[in-house]
Amino acid sequence: MNDGMVNAISLSGDHAAVASAVTAQTAAENAMTVFPLWPHLREGLEAARLLLGVSGSTLRYDLPETRETVRADEEMLMRAVLHLISNALDAAGDGTSVTVRGSIVGEQAVITVSDTGCGINADEVTTAFKRHATSKITEAEDLDSIQTLGFRGEALASIAAVSRTELITKTADAKTGTSITVEGGETAGISAIGCDGGTTVIVRDLFYNV
Repeated sequence: MNDGMVNAISLSGDHAAVASAVTAQTAAENAMTVFPLWPHLREGLEAARLLLGVSGSTLRYDLPETRETVRADEEMLMRAVLHLISNALDAAGDGTSVTVRGSIVGEQAVITVSDTGCGINADEVTTAFKRHATSKITEAEDLDSIQTLGFRGEALASIAAVSRTELITKTADAKTGTSITVEGGETAGISAIGCDGGTTVIVRDLFYNV
């Protein structure tokens, strides 16, 4: 054990907490594997279509035909993508589509999920990243009419806490869109941006801080 670790334990006085943190970090590192991203992601998206009961025109993907590899926790990566897709479909509503794109920077996946839905108001983009945030409830009576289980903010909050996430969104009546970047759960920047209507979520460096 190095001096830094000894000092951390001495200063904190909480050996169990330090041991737990080291164990969690070790488990996260052990879960990381190197695998070809695009074939695995394509297979997962086909399964998502069946699971969510949507057609190819509703859930689309535009992925490279290469076998580039990434180093990641495959199960958690696919789970994050599925959450983003499910929430995008839920927020987009009938008659809209969701498109998944991807790239690789270094050994890290960059996943982009775009929907052609109504978008998010500029003054609500920070709220979208709060846990349990939802646009479905404005008064108590709305609790009796909810037809779906998706809470966009719950997924965004969880994913943004362990990644560098950018959300770009624009409502139909807005002149410009809004871009917000959240890194490790903290807002890193927010600005106006020119973009199409709907919402795009870009996730980079998933689990970079775990």
